[in-house]
Amino acid sequence: MSQYSAQGNSGDATGNNFKVPLVIAALLFSASLVGVIFSSTLSSTLSTFYLFLGIFMGCSAVWTGLQVSQPHRAPFPIVLAVGSLFLITGTVILIYNMITPANSTWALIGGVLAYLGAGFLVELMREASNNDNHPAIRKAGWISLAVGSAYILGEAIALFHGGGTEGYLLYPLGICVLILVPFGLELISQQALNRFDHDNISIGRKTYSWRRVTGFGFLLTALITIAFGFFSHSMLSWLVLAGCTLIVMMAVVSNTHADVVIFVCVLALLSVSPVEVSLPEASGPGARQADLLALGDSYMSGEGAKTFVANTDEAGKDTCRRAPTAYAALAVGPGRRFNHVTFLACSGARTYNVMANGHAQDGEPGTQVKEIRKLGRSYRPKLAIVSLGGNDAGFSTIGRTCLAPGNCDGQRALFEGNLPQVGAALISAYKSIRSALPGTPVVAVPYPQPLDDQKSCQEIALSASERRFIRQFLIDLNQTVRLAAQQAGFYYMDTMENALYAEHRQLCDPGNNGQPGVNFVSLESVSGLAEQRFNPANWLHDSLHPNELGHQAMLSAFDAWLNQHPQLPVHPSATQASTESATGGVPRATAGAPAPLCAITATSDTCQTMADHWALARVSGLWPYSAALLIGLIGLWLMSVGLVSRLPRPERKHLPDLDSAALRMFMHH
Repeated sequence: MSQYSAQGNSGDATGNNFKVPLVIAALLFSASLVGVIFSSTLSSTLSTFYLFLGIFMGCSAVWTGLQVSQPHRAPFPIVLAVGSLFLITGTVILIYNMITPANSTWALIGGVLAYLGAGFLVELMREASNNDNHPAIRKAGWISLAVGSAYILGEAIALFHGGGTEGYLLYPLGICVLILVPFGLELISQQALNRFDHDNISIGRKTYSWRRVTGFGFLLTALITIAFGFFSHSMLSWLVLAGCTLIVMMAVVSNTHADVVIFVCVLALLSVSPVEVSLPEASGPGARQADLLALGDSYMSGEGAKTFVANTDEAGKDTCRRAPTAYAALAVGPGRRFNHVTFLACSGARTYNVMANGHAQDGEPGTQVKEIRKLGRSYRPKLAIVSLGGNDAGFSTIGRTCLAPGNCDGQRALFEGNLPQVGAALISAYKSIRSALPGTPVVAVPYPQPLDDQKSCQEIALSASERRFIRQFLIDLNQTVRLAAQQAGFYYMDTMENALYAEHRQLCDPGNNGQPGVNFVSLESVSGLAEQRFNPANWLHDSLHPNELGHQAMLSAFDAWLNQHPQLPVHPSATQASTESATGGVPRATAGAPAPLCAITATSDTCQTMADHWALARVSGLWPYSAALLIGLIGLWLMSVGLVSRLPRPERKHLPDLDSAALRMFMHH
């Protein structure tokens, strides 16, 4: 006898006592769900979103608890009708969004409705198969799980290799992640739960207690987690990952809506885009003698922040991501040397995006020098600051390469050999800037060192040799910037090199108190259409960039440099140039170096291509670890089945009895 019929006869009186609370909980769940959807997609503050998310999680916990604890659930016809209505409505909305570009709010609404409706229907299907005489369900579960997992693995390799971001590939990926794999696990888990008789589960001719199943699963999981934590030198990260995966697995195994709740929370978090605001201090060119001109790339624009200037974080349009918390924007205002900033810096900018004869970035009307010239010959800012060279040197590619398995230190020559080309490109860009600003002092800004020089670091998943490589590469890159600035007659802001170090904001610095000034891996979506907002390729743009705390430290370094230079002639004097290049000379990587192994130009990036090939080879060589990871997931599943088997399983009123022949006919059609 199944546990549904064994536990379902507690009496209608008891079941009726739970009807009103369950209806109230469902209404509160629905209201809080609406709040989460709109707060995650509209221009609301993060505090407002987290408030609605917390309310939603609380209401969800109450609803899920009542689902498990009450002896009866809603009648079968009602749940079937509601589930079908939600699924059809949500699917229609999603299809409409695919055909006609619409805002992300409707895409999220459609996805949530479809998933919630599908959850109702799968729940009924699981309860209808309350015995082990439905091989069609078991077969469907295994096929769904296998197909979904295979596609996810292939798409993950493609994404890491720099491809696979096309819409026609991402839509099937979403289907596999959100439908096929969970659906397969749901059906397989129900078959396992059906085998439990009181405290035991029958496997073949043997019987095992739920404690034994749970304990065996825990042993497998613990062994794999400890092994991965030990070899990766990140035990805490693997323990947290195992704990979170266990929660998700138990939500899928249990026949409740806990998995839908987790899906909504994750989707809402990923759909939260940075708030866009206006920046009056950067609305146009300011007074000639009090204007700060900010040029260059993401370290100047403020990439890494939680708030951006309106219309500069629109995927598919303009992604310059100019932040009001960038140090260039913070450097203007009452009581400061500048009362206005002309903000032309743009995330992702390379030297050819700055030069007059270069290429404008997507969404920008022209290159940065062309934009300066549009302001007219009378435009003469008090000071121009430029951060440039990091994207030409492939610094973001280095970060992605070092996150791949293996030691990226072995790819040192690939990137350091390109620095002479970066130096030449910088000189050309600086000359173009000088031609547009003949009467303005210009300061070349180096990149702040993001990593503290510690022997061990649990804060980021990089080995000691990889951290040394990144530190040394940045030193060589800054030296390349210094030499190019000296040749172009620009100032060099030497205080910026240790801006994060001085404020204890570096990653791996024990003194940062868990609040570094640099994002290591940061998941945050973008504004724009749903196909851009929910594209995984657009979720990591804030990673490896200074955040608000980092830009505060960079502002202090900027102020310190200004205090050292109260008077700024257009060109630095010979004494100043000599002082600012005291540690000059040819960078270590360029002295007698052979021809570069790759190149980063306006039309190609062979360095990134070669680095991606290396990373893909490392990933492909991890199949033994993938097998071990699969064993760990099986252990988590066994733990989940053992623990969930102890939960009460309420009876569904008017539940039809599906025999195997009818079910096979249903599955066939």
